[in-house]
Amino acid sequence: MYDPAPEPFDPEGVLADLAASGIRWPKPDDHPFANSSDARSIRLDPGVGCSPIETMAVGYFDGARLLLEACEVEGHKATRLGYPAIFLYRQYIELSLKHVIGAYGPKVGVAPNWTSHDLLRLWDLYKKVGAALGAPPDVGDAGAEAVINVFAAADPGSFSYRYPVDRSGRPTALAFTRYSPRVMIDVMEGLSTYLWGAEEYFDHLASHARPYASRP
Repeated sequence: MYDPAPEPFDPEGVLADLAASGIRWPKPDDHPFANSSDARSIRLDPGVGCSPIETMAVGYFDGARLLLEACEVEGHKATRLGYPAIFLYRQYIELSLKHVIGAYGPKVGVAPNWTSHDLLRLWDLYKKVGAALGAPPDVGDAGAEAVINVFAAADPGSFSYRYPVDRSGRPTALAFTRYSPRVMIDVMEGLSTYLWGAEEYFDHLASHARPYASRP
């Protein structure tokens, strides 16, 4: 049986075929952060009335919600989108706690902690700030702590849902491999409302508190 010789590889021809097909392929002048005259540009600044850390935290929260909403519409993408959604929600919690500790902690003798990823440690500092400001117990305290404890146990170092293997190349063990997008969105909405309300209350208390250095 006659077996014709394979045609020589023609890279320029392949690229031309890709261009004709409409498939997007990298171009020499591509720049991912370039602005476009026919599209709205994203401006990365704190915004009005928000610090950079607040803006980032809310962005992580909104990003997680959008991913989970997409999971409900496009179920075939759920496995892929489920990973970053967990990481983004966890990052939202971490930045929200660090923001409160950093903004109000120095007013009551609690030092900021910008380096730790330990949610339990950050939550303890957060509670110390609230207590030192004079915030009374709230009915949402136990629920908020329960949610934070779950995230802390599931991903102690902000690592598990970002990387498939650890630093030694071993597969990352996942605490949860199945969850409901609707339940996650609902639970995190409750935590977000709690953290937002508490931060507003802390701000009110801090504005009426004596400077820590002047206390007896």
